[in-house]
Amino acid sequence: QLRLIFTEPLKEAKDYAGYMSILPTMRYGVAVEGNSLVVTGEFRPGEKYSLRLFPGIESVSGQKLSEQTELFWEVQISDRKPAVEFVNSGMFMTTRSNQKIAFRTMNVERIRLQVKRVPQANLIEFFEENSYYPQSSSFSAYNRYGFQRYGEVLVDSIINIGREMIKWVYSELDLADVLTDNGGLYIVQLSFDENHALYFPEEYDWYDISSYTAARGQAVKHVLVSNIGITAKELLGEMHVFLTDLLTTDLLPGAEVMLKDGSGKVLDRAETNDSGWAVLKTNSHARYIEVNADSGYAILSLSSSQLNNSLFD
Repeated sequence: QLRLIFTEPLKEAKDYAGYMSILPTMRYGVAVEGNSLVVTGEFRPGEKYSLRLFPGIESVSGQKLSEQTELFWEVQISDRKPAVEFVNSGMFMTTRSNQKIAFRTMNVERIRLQVKRVPQANLIEFFEENSYYPQSSSFSAYNRYGFQRYGEVLVDSIINIGREMIKWVYSELDLADVLTDNGGLYIVQLSFDENHALYFPEEYDWYDISSYTAARGQAVKHVLVSNIGITAKELLGEMHVFLTDLLTTDLLPGAEVMLKDGSGKVLDRAETNDSGWAVLKTNSHARYIEVNADSGYAILSLSSSQLNNSLFD
């Protein structure tokens, strides 16, 4: 986008695309935003463009660029800053999933991949100290020495992305040989530093680059491998829990369901009936539902979870 700012608000009921020309030629649109013309087109970062305005652009007060006025600029679109992000925010993955996790990068040649695992026995303590879903501070927290209290590092490697610039590059992590534990939490972290990026603005010094990579040079994702779907609803002091097998969509009878507080203490337990339904007594201290079944293990945070299909990869 290009934004052209004038001294007065502009009249909106005009098609201003005919009052300018852009070289090299391209398809573009023009919109009025207050005292600005916003030009949207197929501008490519790093390239120069010539922009000419013609008479007739009009303010809300009726003033126009005079017939004798022509304005001409040469502009260069700045490069896009490097970035990395996961394509999907889903957290749950079944054992039959292809165990591939998609991500995308912008102006990044190499990415550091870290995969860490928190075993089932440490999950509640980990979630209480950190969070069920990653937060903005999670990446740095998981890289501190204290993480060793909860889990272990499984993978720490560099992935080559390539030197393609000025566009989002989509890639996949094939973690089939890593995500083998049905029950533990996997933490997938992606990051880059100055040596991994293809571009930073020339005016950036060490501090600017460090600050930027801390904000946009990191991505973190939680993955729980489980074949058990949990639906929970609290009603009149009781927690109604319904379990399904995510692989077959069948109801899940005979599974042990436990309601736990933040310290991992069991508040109540029950077994699902033939309808995959269990009822537990609950109170204000209840924070987690844990399930053990022949098909595996699952955990649900009552304070963090909602029924939402976007949770699934």
